[in-house]
Amino acid sequence: MKIWHEIIQKKKGDKKRSDFDKHCTKSGKSQGRRTITLPKEAMEVVEELRKINGHKKYILNGRGDAKFSIPANKFNEHLREYCEAYGIAYHSSHKFRFYGITRMYELGISEDSIQYTAGHTTLEMTRHYDKSRSKNKMVCREVMAAI
Repeated sequence: MKIWHEIIQKKKGDKKRSDFDKHCTKSGKSQGRRTITLPKEAMEVVEELRKINGHKKYILNGRGDAKFSIPANKFNEHLREYCEAYGIAYHSSHKFRFYGITRMYELGISEDSIQYTAGHTTLEMTRHYDKSRSKNKMVCREVMAAI
């Protein structure tokens, strides 16, 4: 899977929302463009999401008009619904980001590799997500173990 662009939503003059494929990532810098090989299990989840949504253009579609992507602030609402439907404990997408980066540090993966995978433009931002360094390290581990 290549991550080198993002879908953003803009309102046109008539105030109708439309999707715009922005050919850069949130950072707007080349460091944010990367190729990440997803494990088979992750691709299976993506395929399940495609099936649930009827093989539409986007994996997660906005409720009001399925031809549009999901608004960014609605992603976690969808995630909560999927978790409930499958009996999985819900955690926000941001918690998974903290968990993934913290876990990569714990596994001894190089900071350069972690930074690249996360799409961060600075090591300071990557280190912000490393909760293994925090004062609450044990609390973090307990929470992550419960995920």
